[in-house]
Amino acid sequence: RAVATRLSAWIDCHSRYVVEARYYFRENFDVLVDSLLRAWTHHGAPRELYVDNAKIYHAAALKLACTELNINLLHRPPRDPAPGGLIERFFQTLQGQLEAEIRAARLLSLAEINSALAAWLSQEYHAAVHSETGQTPGQRYHTATRFQRHVRLTSVIELFHRREQRIVHRDFSDVTIDGQHFAVDPTLRGDRLEVRLDPYQSVDGPQEVQLYDLDGKYLGVGRLYERQKGHHPEQGTPETRPPIEPSYLDALQADH
Repeated sequence: RAVATRLSAWIDCHSRYVVEARYYFRENFDVLVDSLLRAWTHHGAPRELYVDNAKIYHAAALKLACTELNINLLHRPPRDPAPGGLIERFFQTLQGQLEAEIRAARLLSLAEINSALAAWLSQEYHAAVHSETGQTPGQRYHTATRFQRHVRLTSVIELFHRREQRIVHRDFSDVTIDGQHFAVDPTLRGDRLEVRLDPYQSVDGPQEVQLYDLDGKYLGVGRLYERQKGHHPEQGTPETRPPIEPSYLDALQADH
């Protein structure tokens, strides 16, 4: 059956080069994060990020990520659509060319549509001379003098983690997020913690959370488990490890 798709795209204002564009089944903050991280990973962090004035673009996680990467986050002025004209024009070009062909074709999967989009960007849009710049977007983007600020995905994605304060349960020694229980160190019972979880960790939801005190000190992880009496390991249970081989003492005596 046919379902609606949503396009998320980021464009370089200087060259009109589209640094990331992808269709999704949804239109929410997860989509914003996914498309933005793809753009930053492949093209580096920009000096400025210009976005719409919708609530999603005022998210605290987005502001934090831009601050950490030294990106000036700009919002389109209310009731003033003109500054967003560059991306709107790209959407019109896309609709008149690629999407017109997609609608006339057989029913396509999301992966097939995104494959067609990538091909159209490379072979058509980025290779066509732009009426305002007099150059192709690809030529203007790749010949511009710029210093690319590389972004490490593993460090940036942590800035988008969800953060919640919780008090560790005194009986079960766990914290609860959205009805799921995460077992923590029994020595933290009764403490108020900041729980950070990666919402993109698994399709079934997070399997573990990161724990910090309210001053930002790392306290370890909490792992997903089924809450029931006696299920949580008792405090102070020693961890048994096999002896190290070869033994240092044996080696010392052999040298002697």
